[in-house]
Amino acid sequence: LENGFQSPASQWKIRIRQPWYKSVAANVSYIMLAIALVFLDAFTFRRQKRQRINEQRLRYYVNIAHEVRSPMVMVINPIEKLLKTHDDPETIHALNTIKRNSERIIRMLNRFLDIRKIDKGQMTLQMKETDLVSLVKNSLGAFAYEAESRKITIDFEHPLEQIICSVDPHHIDSVISNLLMNALKHTPDRGEIDVKLNMSSEYGFIELIVT
Repeated sequence: LENGFQSPASQWKIRIRQPWYKSVAANVSYIMLAIALVFLDAFTFRRQKRQRINEQRLRYYVNIAHEVRSPMVMVINPIEKLLKTHDDPETIHALNTIKRNSERIIRMLNRFLDIRKIDKGQMTLQMKETDLVSLVKNSLGAFAYEAESRKITIDFEHPLEQIICSVDPHHIDSVISNLLMNALKHTPDRGEIDVKLNMSSEYGFIELIVT
């Protein structure tokens, strides 16, 4: 009522919408997020469990490597004494083979003991100037006794008397040894193994072929 006159009544309809965080889509999203969190928690738990198991397994192998390494080191000293007291070429050759293979096992164990560095990404290549011809010859010497006992001939061809390049000698020695070991394994008695060391000055690479 205003100045003796009655104003017409007005009606307003106010519709209060449900907030977005209470909508059906939001509720579905909450459920999906909860399921994803459950799966993520289960995955994290499994991964941590696997890591603990791998760590325990690694620790076990490292302890074994330590146990094996100690007696292998003690084997080399008696061999060196025997080398000084024997004049028979065949005996000296056999002892040298034993000594080389013992030193090879020790180097392999030392690399195995560095597996924690590899696991943590801390292992780096120890590059040095190395004569690949001498390196291959030393590796061949470790397998000479077995080759002779099985009447297997090993021929080593190389274009130069020395091929110097920057490599990690321990890792390259492992690669060469694996190649030779596989070659001996698949070569019949009285067979032949050809080892070739090729180099390309044009393309700047060196290849080792074992057949």
